[in-house]
Amino acid sequence: MGYIHNIINSLDKEEELGNLSFDERFKKPINNKSIQLLNENKISSKIIEEYSESDGFFINWWKDENKKIGGELNLSPSKFLLQNEPTLKTECDMDSEMDQELRYFRLFDVPTMNSQVGFFALPNIEPSQNLYFRMVGDKWASDLDVDIDGYFKMALASKIFFYWQIVLIDIKEGTISDETKTFKKEMPKIFSDFNWDEFVALYQSLRLSK
Repeated sequence: MGYIHNIINSLDKEEELGNLSFDERFKKPINNKSIQLLNENKISSKIIEEYSESDGFFINWWKDENKKIGGELNLSPSKFLLQNEPTLKTECDMDSEMDQELRYFRLFDVPTMNSQVGFFALPNIEPSQNLYFRMVGDKWASDLDVDIDGYFKMALASKIFFYWQIVLIDIKEGTISDETKTFKKEMPKIFSDFNWDEFVALYQSLRLSK
């Protein structure tokens, strides 16, 4: 759990300085049967490594009591990495305008109540290395252009700030959303070591399409 411990340590440091509060919840370690199934399904070994101490993981932090500024990481238990998201299959069956490949979407991280991060596992094809971001209700998922390793590195760099995934999409597409404006405004106030240009450079170096 190298990346997860690094995220915890980073937030713990800021909590000691009085900059934020955070909560973490470990689960039972992943069992050998789950490890075997993940390997058989060719799920990234990086996930198995991070899940070695906890089969899924939850952490969130907040700047103040209203909790409007904060962040969250909510990694799915391994069983959800082995099955397509059933709600999306139903939505695809009912809505022909949905990207029909979403029926093969598997959830990896549920960073907010209305957003999802996952990968595609189409029949007879190895699971996609790329991770994708989707807002609940959207008919498609946006390519984050990073693999599991890149995702964890950017999660650490972003301090899992709410909707940091949208920030990556903005950088990739040359757009500026309200989420990115908030990210750029608030991150330096809370984390003295945050640098926007370095954040952008790190993401560009990790993109799979580069």
